Amino acid sequence: MDFFGGITRFAGDVWNKHVAPVLPKPAPAPAPAPAMPYGPGGSATGSGLGQARQAPPPPVPIKQKAVSDTLSYAEGTWNSDTNSPNYNKRYGDNVGEATLDISKPHPQNVRSSPWGSGFSSNASGAFQFKDDTWMEQFDGKNEVMSPVNQDRAVGQLIEGTGYDYNQPFEDQAHKLSGRWASIPNRQGVSNYGQPTPHSSQELGEFHDLRLGDLQAEEYDRIIDWRINNLR
Repeated sequence: MDFFGGITRFAGDVWNKHVAPVLPKPAPAPAPAPAMPYGPGGSATGSGLGQARQAPPPPVPIKQKAVSDTLSYAEGTWNSDTNSPNYNKRYGDNVGEATLDISKPHPQNVRSSPWGSGFSSNASGAFQFKDDTWMEQFDGKNEVMSPVNQDRAVGQLIEGTGYDYNQPFEDQAHKLSGRWASIPNRQGVSNYGQPTPHSSQELGEFHDLRLGDLQAEEYDRIIDWRINNLR
């Protein structure tokens, strides 16, 4: 055992002193590639498979917008010509009239119905915010009733009702009835004694059509963005 051990030690000494120093050194391992904003198979130009760079999200989440558009339809502020809410609408405006100045805060003054119903309100905007409800969404401040602020406020109100964007609208329309007089409750009537011109079923059908349209628009928007930005 000592004989063979001595040979092994002798061979190791020879290798370390006379052979290893003259051998070419191995090339250092390449540094890891930096993280790239595209997926496997993509390239720095944006072409290729596995593209992971995303177009900017829409200003309002699609599922939220489908619900808020349905609220506009129920509240009578939906503009069928432009296929969008009318942010300039006030309670008391006649058909075709839109008197809200969206560059100013909530007007607050109460107006009577022009149809002699006996109702009066200061509800304003696409989603018919009363002044106290409006300011509640902005920590008590009467913010400008711009479309951006209206979309923000209605999103907060919808979320506060416990509405689930992943469930059918018709099955949970009643959750919204505590905030919007035009939405039927579980009994199919307004919580505030006002007319509900659309049933939950009809509103659900409108919602589903809007959601489909918005999803198609978003698909087109992403395709256009990629064409213009990922070449």
